[in-house]
Amino acid sequence: MTVVIPAFDVAEYLGECLGSLVVQEIFDRCEIIVVDDGSTDETAHVAQAFAVQYPNVSVVSQANQGPGPGGARNAGLALATGAYVMFLDGDDRLVPGGLDLLHRAAQETGDALVVGAMRSFPETKHYPWDAVFTELAAPTSLPIEDAAAAVHNSAPGNKLIKRSALQKYGLSFAVGIHHQDTYVTVPLMLRSPTVTFVPDVVQLYRRRAGSIMDAHFEREQNFFDHLQVVEHLVGLRPELTPERQAVLDAFLARSMQGFLLRGAQLDEQRARELFTRCGAVYRQVSTEAIFSATRTLQHRLAYSAVIRGDWDDYVTASEPVRSVWAHDGVLYAGQPADEPDPLARAGAVIATVDDVEVTGDRAVLRGTVRIKGTAPVHELNVSVSLRLKGAALALPAELRPTDDRKSTAWQVSTAHVSIPPGTHDPRVVLDTPTGAISAGTRFSSGPSRGQRQTLRCAGDSLLEILPKEPQAATSGLVDA
Repeated sequence: MTVVIPAFDVAEYLGECLGSLVVQEIFDRCEIIVVDDGSTDETAHVAQAFAVQYPNVSVVSQANQGPGPGGARNAGLALATGAYVMFLDGDDRLVPGGLDLLHRAAQETGDALVVGAMRSFPETKHYPWDAVFTELAAPTSLPIEDAAAAVHNSAPGNKLIKRSALQKYGLSFAVGIHHQDTYVTVPLMLRSPTVTFVPDVVQLYRRRAGSIMDAHFEREQNFFDHLQVVEHLVGLRPELTPERQAVLDAFLARSMQGFLLRGAQLDEQRARELFTRCGAVYRQVSTEAIFSATRTLQHRLAYSAVIRGDWDDYVTASEPVRSVWAHDGVLYAGQPADEPDPLARAGAVIATVDDVEVTGDRAVLRGTVRIKGTAPVHELNVSVSLRLKGAALALPAELRPTDDRKSTAWQVSTAHVSIPPGTHDPRVVLDTPTGAISAGTRFSSGPSRGQRQTLRCAGDSLLEILPKEPQAATSGLVDA
């Protein structure tokens, strides 16, 4: 087995990294290749000290091929002789026994790629792919479509790779860009029949200020490095099954969304270049994958704009949506159209009843309403009313900003006698230029948080909001 360690100005951490390898049971059967990528500190000195002490550690020095460790990784790979290879960054480390776990799993399954769980330090961060590992009790071989979230974990430090697979597919790391590891790990996950996943944490990834991964959107070149990655990976689509195309599409949509949304803030010439090149990529990606993989309506609107080639819509995609319309019971952002854009579908309408007050013969109900991804409802082109289902009662609402100005408070007032005795389902109704959308109300806090609400009216003064009783499930049997 070969462990390649690209190292650039990591003298402070390299001793920990190499020390974490020394304590692995399999250490004596490994070759360790440290590639000093033109460091300006004592990185080479630290590496040489280990090479003097351990004959299976060697050090190669080269002129810097950054940004990114791709060139150093390729240099180490060219010298590797092990059947399996790992690429461990010089500021990260393995947990005791981590490499041994990966090696045993590789021997048991024979898969070309074995992936273990990883954890960041000194602060712990949760990642979208964590669930792939927490759901497993033992090393398990799976097709990537059954562990699709794992494709987003493209860094190689928690992976053991068959060197022959890299040769078979002609895979190597991109040189001179960030995010270059995706040139190897993502194609390998998509092309391998199965991948072995080890639920134990095997690698500790160091999060440090100024690192490549923690300065994502601060460097303009990162936008174009990442664009180069997605342009490269989209070329895999024709050779993949539909199931694996869906995995790739989700990766392409999720990984570029932050850059794309912020791209309009670049110098206009560079922003237009990003806009044009992204359009060429994402016209090949399924709309369903983009919708499912993106975080917010604004991210989806940015994708929609580049796919349609609408520059004006692109530069305003990050702004709050202030115009909505309804079509077939669904709310969309923007202006009405004959055919709605599926990427312009607005988020859920979230409504609450927070307070009920009876004073004399008047009943006052108050609550909040918001739509995920849009400006506050009181800034939209809609009117709002409260409908009491079962009471044939619709009450126009007065609107105002909430104290934090992030949502909209509504209030209705009516004669108490207009609410008939019994229980009624309150629904907040938004009237748009093309139709109405309604949402049942839910508790926003307390032990009933998230539960549907019902309004109970009894007598002349009793009006209260209660959790709605769930409907009993029917067995499907009919009495004879």
